Amino acid sequence: MVIALAIFAVSSTIFASELVTTYRAYAVSKDRTIAEEIATESIEKARDLPYASLGTTPGNPRGTIPRNTTIVANGLTYAIRTSVQYVNDPIPGGLISDANYKRVRVRVSRDGDLYSDMTTVVAPPNRAALNRGVVKVIVADYASNTAIAAASISLTDGPSSTLDDESDASGRAVFADLVPTTTAKPKYSIIVAAAGYSVLPEDVAPAPAAQTSLITRQVFSTTIRMFKTVTVTAKIVNPDGTPFEYPSTLTISSNRGTGTKALTGNTTSFTAVGTSPIIPSVEYTINASALIAGSPITGTAVTKVVPANYPSDLTSEFVIVMPTPSVPTTTIALPTTTTAAPTTTVALTTTTTVAPTTTTVAPTTTTTAPTTTTVAPTTTTVAPTTTTVAPTTTTTIPSNHVLVTITVKKKSNGSVMSGATVKITGGGGNVTYTGTTDSFGEIDFELPISTTPYTVKVTRNSYQTYESTKIFNLANDTLTVELRAS
Repeated sequence: MVIALAIFAVSSTIFASELVTTYRAYAVSKDRTIAEEIATESIEKARDLPYASLGTTPGNPRGTIPRNTTIVANGLTYAIRTSVQYVNDPIPGGLISDANYKRVRVRVSRDGDLYSDMTTVVAPPNRAALNRGVVKVIVADYASNTAIAAASISLTDGPSSTLDDESDASGRAVFADLVPTTTAKPKYSIIVAAAGYSVLPEDVAPAPAAQTSLITRQVFSTTIRMFKTVTVTAKIVNPDGTPFEYPSTLTISSNRGTGTKALTGNTTSFTAVGTSPIIPSVEYTINASALIAGSPITGTAVTKVVPANYPSDLTSEFVIVMPTPSVPTTTIALPTTTTAAPTTTVALTTTTTVAPTTTTVAPTTTTTAPTTTTVAPTTTTVAPTTTTVAPTTTTTIPSNHVLVTITVKKKSNGSVMSGATVKITGGGGNVTYTGTTDSFGEIDFELPISTTPYTVKVTRNSYQTYESTKIFNLANDTLTVELRAS
């Protein structure tokens, strides 16, 4: 009887497990069917739009399709993400316009799981215009000289309507089919923002790196440099390491200019000197001066590149040692006292006795009070001067590149995996690109076409590391990676 019950329990457990697995497979299949219907309908709506309206809002090119939206189907909410991009596909020997046709991509997901991904291309009704211009932007970290992905880029102020885009894994964004500037609209301005970063002052419009005129068939290429905020701490101490207790003035100098900062305590922290921010990977010299009882003293200057380990460490400390102050001594003249001793005179005769008369002269005391004069110290502050270094503009136009899409999924159930770190190295140029997959488990890289294989390495916490080599040479190449749990 016991053995029979045990066999029944085991059989029931297996049956229940198979039933759950079957139900899950059915649910996934149903989700995929609904998602594909939604994506197909979205693709058809996009193809029915006028070519000039085929774009996203916000987007690049700009159009009437929402970039992100949701739809409720069968009682469930699905997320729809649409992207529209110009495709550069000129005929051999033809003019490069970067806007030969448009590629529409629709992805449908639910609860973070991607169920449908469809792509189509739409050709213009007429040949691509040859009287337009192109603006190509690269967003890079000024200190580490690496690309910044997912930076928001807006192209505004020009004759074309405002365009919005994000930099790809190589930090690039291309704005094509632009109307040349006119007398009424003489400039296009480039505005860049990225979480945790600030734009280098030299690369903010109207600086040449972030603002340009545009003529017919012109391709304007530029690099916008950004940096992470650095905090500098300055400590003023005596030779024995104890805090310096007198008011002082800091002088901060670098190849970007010189400024001053008043200090009432012995420690201060700052991220800018006046309106000039502290820039990483720049060598700064900081010193302190003070005026004690009218006598000026100056500390020992400290010079270093800030910070020491960018971008993992965004702080830097300067310790300035001041000389021992020479405190003047004060001499006080003590008052003197003079006392006249009394005199006594007695007159005597043989017949008459005269009573002695005593005359006493009262002593006189004169006291001179000491006088103390205090001279207030004076402080002179030198106004900061700022020298602006002219930015450089990169005009190199990348060519012979391939767009590679890496998709990362879970080996266990095939669902997409966001937050995975993808690193591509090697190739003919021995390049290095790094990025993180989005909510659809994907990341795009723009790689130089090479006959030398690239190494692809994918990592994520709690999963085994994936690494392989591959040659990417198709117009739009892809690679799907499945990670196993650790």
